[in-house]
Amino acid sequence: MILTSEAIAIHWVRYGDNAAVAHFFTRLHGYQSFMVRGLSTKRSSKRQLLQPLSLLEADYRIQAQRDLQRVHAIRRAAVTGSIQTDIVKTSLALFLGEFLYRTFEQHYTNGPLFDYLWQAILHLEQATYPANLHLKILVDLTRFYGIQPQEDPLHAATYLDLETGRFVAIRPGHPYHTSPEQTRLFQALSGMNFAEAQALNVSRQLRSEMLDRLIEYYQIRYPGLNKLNSRDVFESIFDA
Repeated sequence: MILTSEAIAIHWVRYGDNAAVAHFFTRLHGYQSFMVRGLSTKRSSKRQLLQPLSLLEADYRIQAQRDLQRVHAIRRAAVTGSIQTDIVKTSLALFLGEFLYRTFEQHYTNGPLFDYLWQAILHLEQATYPANLHLKILVDLTRFYGIQPQEDPLHAATYLDLETGRFVAIRPGHPYHTSPEQTRLFQALSGMNFAEAQALNVSRQLRSEMLDRLIEYYQIRYPGLNKLNSRDVFESIFDA
């Protein structure tokens, strides 16, 4: 039986001369890996559809006990042209695609997260300049992943202890924590929508430091994030 679902392109790798293994986050069946054929040329329209954060509609079959499914057709479900042509947005999409690829598990399903990412990508497409959007998404993903930092109800938060995942008033005795300024930024982003986060005035240095702390927070919980290949390229382009 052929099924149809909205899907978000996350990551892909070439497989031979004419095919690819593509990783999609689908609305109906969660995170799946597919064999996609018909990528014979660099200008292949199908190849363009596989770029990270493309918003798609896919026809496919799901066979139990198989980690690699077969896709029959993919087509664009929403226009994401600027994400593929604007170098800042493209580098951000590569970074977020790699991040999701390294933190998702096969068959992982989360309807609210799918809806959130779909809307985040639409906002990225429409944004004039996506300042702080990557930080906003990484902050929000802690909630969807079930690792949202815990507040201390008795004390005002000054630091975020990255190891325990708790906001604390006293500086931890190890280096894995945020500064007071980074803590305030984390809390501000968690209470904002995309437009508000984009308009927030954040210095280049604080933005870079916050990204480092967020990645460290996830690396403690996801060993597969030990090295994000797209991170340095993204930062160099984003801050150019």
